[in-house]
Amino acid sequence: MYWLEETNMEYDYLVNLDSDVLFIKHGFESLIEEVMEGYDCMGAHMQIQRSAHDNPHFYPGVTLWNEWHLWQPFFQTNYFVRYFNPSQVYRRSIVRKIVDETDFNQLEQLLAATNTFAMEEMLYATLAMKYGGKCREYPWDYEESLQYVRTVKPISYDEMKAAKLESHYYWVHPVKGETFTFMSMLSKQLDHKQKSGQ
Repeated sequence: MYWLEETNMEYDYLVNLDSDVLFIKHGFESLIEEVMEGYDCMGAHMQIQRSAHDNPHFYPGVTLWNEWHLWQPFFQTNYFVRYFNPSQVYRRSIVRKIVDETDFNQLEQLLAATNTFAMEEMLYATLAMKYGGKCREYPWDYEESLQYVRTVKPISYDEMKAAKLESHYYWVHPVKGETFTFMSMLSKQLDHKQKSGQ
């Protein structure tokens, strides 16, 4: 975020990508323009936690609550917001606020010392909301989305194929290693067959 603003990069939205996110069809930019109307950020599997009891099975949150005495003075909130890391979306105006208002020296010291797991899932979204950003979830049903967007079990060919037919799924996660290239090729073959009417 800091680099984008420092270099005056022109952009409308910043999208976080992991190396195991596979885009499966065209139209993601159109989706963003549609569903981000009136919002500053969007992510998958959104949570707002106000105590360690809100979701005691969410491991990254547990580790953050263990260090809340360190992080709370930085956030200056009584909550944190969580998005699953892949494909978090931030409007440029909220990125500017984050960059302008954040004490980067304090943040760097905290990040160097933290034992919080997957801090990137809580950091950006919490800062966005702290600075007045309006945050939303992807337009998915949570339970259904776990077929296509999850943490550990790799996405299968059949799941990727099914996701292509769903209106709001433009990417799946995780697709790892050599499987990534193979699944990307299969996805393009499916598109070609659909265009040719096969």
